[in-house]
Amino acid sequence: MINEKGQVQVVDISNGPFARPELEVLLSGLAFIRNPENDYPIRGTFA
Repeated sequence: MINEKGQVQVVDISNGPFARPELEVLLSGLAFIRNPENDYPIRGTFA
């Protein structure tokens, strides 16, 4: 996922089908994270 500044925001690499969320669940989670009213912090590592 690339944000509005052209930066990589989300990268997920997975081979296991159990690690692949339903598309609707993924989209609703991303909408929650991107909503400034939720003040959700950026997490993870940068490699």
